[in-house]
Amino acid sequence: MAKETIIRKEPTISVIPLDRYITADGSKKEKILVKAKFQNTFMVARYSSPKSAINNFIKGVERKNSIFDDFI
Repeated sequence: MAKETIIRKEPTISVIPLDRYITADGSKKEKILVKAKFQNTFMVARYSSPKSAINNFIKGVERKNSIFDDFI
């Protein structure tokens, strides 16, 4: 499966990569900036079943802990 990439027109950077950027040498700085601009999409499709179980549990539709047994 090929990874999809998001190209951000206005890249953002979180605190940890910013810290790494400040302390990095030239080539590492470039890699950090490229990662910020061209981020891989987050894989969420595999989490849809646990997500629905959690939603049902929180909403009170099914308040049994056993609904989580398949995901542990």
